[in-house]
Amino acid sequence: MESEELHKMFTVGAVLDHKTKKVKQPKKKKWMGASPVRCDLCKCALDEHETWIDGVTVYGPWANMCPPCHRERGHGLGLGKGQEYDRATGMKVAG
Repeated sequence: MESEELHKMFTVGAVLDHKTKKVKQPKKKKWMGASPVRCDLCKCALDEHETWIDGVTVYGPWANMCPPCHRERGHGLGLGKGQEYDRATGMKVAG
């Protein structure tokens, strides 16, 4: 088995189809609603940034944040923390 295939097998979310012996990668996540226009914290226009974060804040509730606000008042990225989305495509890029 090639090392790239082996690596894919152990990637989180990858599934080996035992019938075809092929590795299936999980579908990429996409923001389903209308893209947010402004940061919920500083109110800047989110189109000024390449990405935005839908994440939990140090205050408790979740918010759509610009990257600078997330660095200052977010709790990181990942399950239960937040997801980062590409502004142009709405595709999840981290988290």
